Amino acid sequence: MERKQKSLRHLTAVIALLLCMPLTANALVIGFDGLFAASSTYTESGFTFTQSPLGSQPHFGDGVFGIDNSNLLSWHNNGANAQGVIVTLTKDDGGRFSLFDFDVVGILGTMLVNGITVSATGNQVVNLINVASVVFDVGDGITDGVAIDNLSIAEVSEPPMLLIVLISLIGLAYTRRLSLSSRCPSSSCTATRMNI
Repeated sequence: MERKQKSLRHLTAVIALLLCMPLTANALVIGFDGLFAASSTYTESGFTFTQSPLGSQPHFGDGVFGIDNSNLLSWHNNGANAQGVIVTLTKDDGGRFSLFDFDVVGILGTMLVNGITVSATGNQVVNLINVASVVFDVGDGITDGVAIDNLSIAEVSEPPMLLIVLISLIGLAYTRRLSLSSRCPSSSCTATRMNI
């Protein structure tokens, strides 16, 4: 009897894990190929980058490092730009996603990415899994700025409803089987079960 209960606990744990685990699909790279200078928002492949506060001069693609920023997302805090400007990445449909890594092409000062400190150029692995938004914060310094490129992102989808129903039915059938066998543990009950 104890063995069957242990098996049921294991099955329940596996089912709970499967139901809680989001499915990652549709991996893509955002490369800012359609970015035009002096904009406050940028959208690509179903994701939008928005600067805030919106009252400041547009930051994106404004040549913060004196390099060709046509295929980079760059912004900074100085001149007519407000201090403490942050950039938020969200999925257009409000869904969840994962940001694995991105390239920092140029950086002055430091940047926080959902609380992770970034202070060097090159590929930055952040592994932000199943998030609703990513906040890039270059801080309040007068010369802080950053240019990023090639964000590796994957959409996160919930388990399909058919999978949930199928796993639930398997669990119910297994529970019923355990219930029947616990009421009639001996082999003499086989004939009784057959007559039901």
